[in-house]
Amino acid sequence: IIGDIYDDAGLQACSLVCRSWSLPANAEFFRCVTLDTDVKCSRFQALLLESPHIACLVRDLEVVTDHDPETILDDEVSLTAALLLLKHLESFTLRLGWRMTWNDLSTNLRDAVIQVLKLPSLTSLELENWYFDLADVDLHNLFMHVTALKRLSLLAPSCPTDGEPSEDQFLMEVPNRPRLDELIVGLEYGAFGIGEWLCRSRCSLDLSGLRALHIMHTANDHIISGILKIAGASLESFHLEVQERDG
Repeated sequence: IIGDIYDDAGLQACSLVCRSWSLPANAEFFRCVTLDTDVKCSRFQALLLESPHIACLVRDLEVVTDHDPETILDDEVSLTAALLLLKHLESFTLRLGWRMTWNDLSTNLRDAVIQVLKLPSLTSLELENWYFDLADVDLHNLFMHVTALKRLSLLAPSCPTDGEPSEDQFLMEVPNRPRLDELIVGLEYGAFGIGEWLCRSRCSLDLSGLRALHIMHTANDHIISGILKIAGASLESFHLEVQERDG
């Protein structure tokens, strides 16, 4: 360009090509977005405000924290605002490098996440390193909001080891439960309560149509058997990674 700086006709032709190319290219550039620092998050929010059409192009959003959860959640305002602008997400990931509870998030950010879960376009959700208080039905109430979910991944979840999942009579019945096609769940020690919740008759997720099931890091025969009884008739793929028992 510097060598042809006085070639007005050539530069004008280049500008026309760039203009016609940029809009279709944006669809690929912004299809998958990863936010892993508070700076990226604030810049992304500013970009969405400056160019509103970009929000319609984002289909896959991944929010990642390192070992310190404050690396991105320092700026909850920007993350909240960005989530509320994204109306066409198909896949949403919240991957934490540090255990956090749902109630650690601000009310505004929780509401924004719930708005994402309600999107009719959202079919895939991945949560990693989240701590759920089953006695307070955190998990149940969270998934009451999903409408079109087909794929769920719960990696390294945890819950109180001394608590019990709420009995069915304490779980609000969900009339239109999303019917999952694929479930990936890691049930390390400290997450057995989540496995038991998945087997509840009033679980806010319908596992009866599962086509693919991946269970990792558990030797709890009761949970494995319970999930298979619900989903066994429809399964096409089953992967089990068993954790060795001590002794």
